[in-house]
Amino acid sequence: MSTGVVKSVPEHRFVLAVAYSANRLPARGADKRTDLASPEVLERAAWKFAMNGFKVGVNHRDGTEGAARVVENYVHRGRAVKFRSHDGTVQKIRRGDWVIGMILSPEAWDKFKRGELTGLSPQGTAGRKKVSAETLKRMRDE
Repeated sequence: MSTGVVKSVPEHRFVLAVAYSANRLPARGADKRTDLASPEVLERAAWKFAMNGFKVGVNHRDGTEGAARVVENYVHRGRAVKFRSHDGTVQKIRRGDWVIGMILSPEAWDKFKRGELTGLSPQGTAGRKKVSAETLKRMRDE
C-alpha cells in the first residue's frame, strides 16, 4: 500500500508520511490483493522495522537502500491530526496509523521534488486471514 506524504520540510529534506493505515482501505498491492492490518499488527511491524535497522530503498528495488534516514517511527495514538501537505491537499493522521519521518538523501529529495516519489510502501511478509464484517464497516466509515 502506498500512502501520500503528509508533510515536508525542504530545508531539511524531511518528509513525514503514513506508512500504513489501520483506518483506510488500501489500494490493491502488486499481488492484486488488498491487505489490512490492525494497529497492533502495525505496531509490531514498526518495531521490527526499527530492530532491523530502518532500511529504506526506492520502489522495492535491491541496491537502493540508503535513500533516506528514518528519524521518526511510531503508531499514532492521539486524536486525528490534519496537515496541509506539500501539494496543497489536506492529509489526516488517525489513531492507529503507522507514521514514518525521514531525511531523504539528496538524490531521493530531487525525485520527491519532481513527483517521482510520492509516498511509502512497506515491504515485508505477513500471514493472511479472513477480514471480519465489523472491520470492513469501520474502515469504510472512516
